[in-house]
Amino acid sequence: MIRNIGIDYGGLIEDTGVQLDLFEQPEKSIKSNKIDQVVDEIRKRFGTTALMRAMSKEKGGTAINRASLVGGHNGGNSYE
Repeated sequence: MIRNIGIDYGGLIEDTGVQLDLFEQPEKSIKSNKIDQVVDEIRKRFGTTALMRAMSKEKGGTAINRASLVGGHNGGNSYE
């Protein structure tokens, strides 16, 4: 039984480049990357549930409930 797991990180660098795909137009890749950056900024500023797919509001959608969990799991809060 695993009770605790630790994660360490280092050597991270700023996201400054875009990896292009041989089978996709460069303009499309760059536009998609810009959209991803804007979505990340909105979620950082207003929370992870600020922008979600509409299907998350449908019956059976789990993204909104899972957003408050640790990695989509209860994360040790099972007794609350």
